[in-house]
Amino acid sequence: YGLVVEDEDLVRFYPYQILVWHQIVHEVFGGKQLLVTYCPFTEAGIVFERSDLFEVSGNLLDNNLVMMDQSTQSLWSQLFGMSIGGEASSRELLRYPSVTISWSAFKRGFAQGQVLSRTTGFERDYTQNPYRDYESSHAVYYPVRHDDGRLATKTKIFGISSQDGQIAFVPETVQTARVVNSHAGSEPIVVWWDDQLETLRGFKRVDTSGNAMMFRHDGTSLVDEQTGSVWNTNGEVVSGVLKGGQLESVPVILAYWFAWSSFYPDSDLWKISSNNSVNSW
Repeated sequence: YGLVVEDEDLVRFYPYQILVWHQIVHEVFGGKQLLVTYCPFTEAGIVFERSDLFEVSGNLLDNNLVMMDQSTQSLWSQLFGMSIGGEASSRELLRYPSVTISWSAFKRGFAQGQVLSRTTGFERDYTQNPYRDYESSHAVYYPVRHDDGRLATKTKIFGISSQDGQIAFVPETVQTARVVNSHAGSEPIVVWWDDQLETLRGFKRVDTSGNAMMFRHDGTSLVDEQTGSVWNTNGEVVSGVLKGGQLESVPVILAYWFAWSSFYPDSDLWKISSNNSVNSW
């Protein structure tokens, strides 16, 4: 698995096989300076915009990666995306949209995409996972501040965070529902399952006037309820009155439930209702 970052015609894949050894990659992508991060203890891969260089601090918060910036030596929480101590305390990093997919899905979906090279300047066996025993067990290495029993500890979820709230989705539930109209806090969002990439995609479901939209899957296509326009899984309108339109992507974070719920104890958890027709959280 790894992280995919897209910008118009430029697509890059950052394999966890490499990130698991280094956890931080500094990138310049489409003119933006990005920070590509991965925490093997929480399974969280997150991309941020950056204006500084970062390194692994050696500390953890709720088993999650704590980074340190080079200019002020301040500590930053990866899952929070904000500084938790030092001169930069309470400052936030802006998350940059990315998609978590498998290597096979990347090759299938992005034939012309670029891949992070194993020529890193370090002597590492990138065919091996130094934490493979942790990944295959139910154990968590260190205590966490909040224990949420709504899901098993190491259930993998997709999480979306806004300024005033969060929501988590179990992948299988979205794959079953195909399309979910929901909210992250007060922000209207839509998530749908991408069959080709075998992952969840997330977008702000608002039109150009800022009005909330509703989406459904009609058996073959993604359709908005307002105009009946047809959308692809990239959030682009391919036919109908809105053709040429594009939804704004939202960062979707794949992580273990224990980590997400510890950082965001008030997070909503989306579930399919008993009759599969009403969304509840």
